[in-house]
Amino acid sequence: MLFKLVDHPRFAGFVTNAIYERDGVVLEFLMNWTPHDPADVEAGPWEAALRAGVAGTKALAEAG
Repeated sequence: MLFKLVDHPRFAGFVTNAIYERDGVVLEFLMNWTPHDPADVEAGPWEAALRAGVAGTKALAEAG
């Protein structure tokens, strides 16, 4: 699954989510965001948001 930033005021990029079956189930989340202005980067809730997405997807996959 691909989520692409479109016309975002601060960032360009995408997030991908994939599920693979290799030695069990593997969830892969890739967040590739690049700021338009590198000086505008600040610490944000990115890690927590990505962890929540992974946990939610894991729960759905295991409920299968």
